[in-house]
Amino acid sequence: MTTCKSYLKSLAILVCSSLAILLAAEAAEMPTLDELATNIVRGTVPTNHYNVDVSQINVAALTNVVAVKANSSALSAQPTTRRSSYRLHYSHESGVRTEQLSQSEGTNTSATTPAATGNMRASINIPNFLEKIKSWPTNSVVNDVWDGKLCYKISASNTNASTVFWVDAGSKCVLRVILNIKGTQYSDNILKYRFDKEHGWLLTNVDMSFAADGSHIQLEYGNYDFSKP
Repeated sequence: MTTCKSYLKSLAILVCSSLAILLAAEAAEMPTLDELATNIVRGTVPTNHYNVDVSQINVAALTNVVAVKANSSALSAQPTTRRSSYRLHYSHESGVRTEQLSQSEGTNTSATTPAATGNMRASINIPNFLEKIKSWPTNSVVNDVWDGKLCYKISASNTNASTVFWVDAGSKCVLRVILNIKGTQYSDNILKYRFDKEHGWLLTNVDMSFAADGSHIQLEYGNYDFSKP
């Protein structure tokens, strides 16, 4: 009986603590999109220029069942992934710039992928994304929870596009971005980070999934080099 009472007491304390956190979040003044954008850049975009090698994996999805049945031998001979590497350069003056790595530096294998991802060198430019979103006429910020983290959920739209994205309330990292084009989902993007004492939160992985054909692009970030432009 004593053990049961102790368990119930601990459970009650846990529930009360969780409610207190949520109530505090609700009571706090909601930041504007401009304020959030400033804090996101401050926490996740290093003040120094940097280079980082990025491994890109394009994962195709065969969604045309009729085509598969009609020409299964041809399709089965085609690889469903494409691997490549590029070097990303960032500076506050010029933003993001990428360059393809040579065969000796990176890994490249020929493959067939859907039109949405076949020849795309994908890169993430959070400051540029935020600047575009801030110019859209409609936006809102609310409290939400995503992946077990207390977040700000931002919704924004213009005539042709809309987005919903989640920002960790603590770290101010953008965790997930959904993009819609003319009312139809285009992509769902999951971002992961690691913390660096000198440079803040640095991207480590991005998974982009494309609704049109079920394909994915996966980005893996290597070691960041802050020593040279």
